[in-house]
Amino acid sequence: MMHSGNSVLDAVLSNEADLQAVLCKAVGTAHALLEDWRWQELPGGAGAGTRLFRVSGSADANGRRVPWTTIIKVLTRDIRSFESSSSDPNSWDYWKREWHVYRSAWQPALTGPVVPPRCYGTGEARLEAGDQLAWIAMEDLGHIHHGHWPRDQWPTVARQIGVFNGRYLSGQPIPAEPWLAKNSLRGWSERSTPLIPDLEQASSHPVAGRVFTRTTVSELIWIWENRNQLYRLLEELPRTFCHDDLYHRNLCVRGENQSECVAIDWALCGDGVIGQELSALIGATLIFRGSRPEDWDQLESVCLAAYTQGLRDIGPDRTQARLGYLITVALRYGLGALPPVLALTRDDQDPDLIRRLFECSYDEWIVHTARALEFFTERIRQLREMLGSPIA
Repeated sequence: MMHSGNSVLDAVLSNEADLQAVLCKAVGTAHALLEDWRWQELPGGAGAGTRLFRVSGSADANGRRVPWTTIIKVLTRDIRSFESSSSDPNSWDYWKREWHVYRSAWQPALTGPVVPPRCYGTGEARLEAGDQLAWIAMEDLGHIHHGHWPRDQWPTVARQIGVFNGRYLSGQPIPAEPWLAKNSLRGWSERSTPLIPDLEQASSHPVAGRVFTRTTVSELIWIWENRNQLYRLLEELPRTFCHDDLYHRNLCVRGENQSECVAIDWALCGDGVIGQELSALIGATLIFRGSRPEDWDQLESVCLAAYTQGLRDIGPDRTQARLGYLITVALRYGLGALPPVLALTRDDQDPDLIRRLFECSYDEWIVHTARALEFFTERIRQLREMLGSPIA
């Protein structure tokens, strides 16, 4: 049995039959014998319930010494997490959704251009304290670049996402398992309920006020007051299947002419609307410093045009893509951003966490986040103009 000295990884490594199956798939042969191995814990994302390990080594495959490597993603239910805290499979933030995705029949059959990493195995385990774990062993994609993409990569990716969504908009059956996310935008938005009464005072706070200006607060209150009407508008838009977290930190572009987007982190995937996938590509990229503020307007314009071209390649009606994008970006990155951003600017100013998640100083993050909220505030204004404010 393999022992790492890490209690979480050792719980995963305790089943030798599972590990043998993972080894064979990583090597690409029906029979392989482990020769040596090593492990490294990797930085995780923003979800508190995730641990990532790279496990690699060499194996004997039919008399040949071959290298192997896999990424083991360990999921736990963590009530501190902003997106993996629910034990209810019907909840938008169900902690075990990604594990189910990798065990589903449709996941390995995805034809692209957006595909998951190859899956080598899944399993469940428990820590000595009794905490439940679910794990996924997957293809090692190497280093996923967290910095700025080349400018020509954005339209390529946005077009591929349009093709991905377009297939479901054109009649391909949408996966419908009960554990897939539903009404996720409502889930993101309704988290803000306890904070709305205090929002106007945030603009007077010495730190939070740098991000939540009076103009931003006014637009966020408009979104809050009209959210139920926006939910109804979403129900009228064309439906598609969404990964719902496609942005530069979750994508590896590869293949001839960058023809394939390998997407990690399927924890939020499920039912969505036309244009929704763009809200993450643009919104999360802005939040996580994947583009310079002076480039954001052009980035949005280029991605929206390329996304609609991807839809055109497949054939569905694309006229409502911008409306779907504006509604979803306003709900998810306007209202949905309130709990973490307000907490980090007013209640729990944590420079170490900011440096880990955003790779910058706390003050740099404040300046950048203020610019991002200005961008989202302007999109709320554009939405109001498109709909004719107030919403009837």
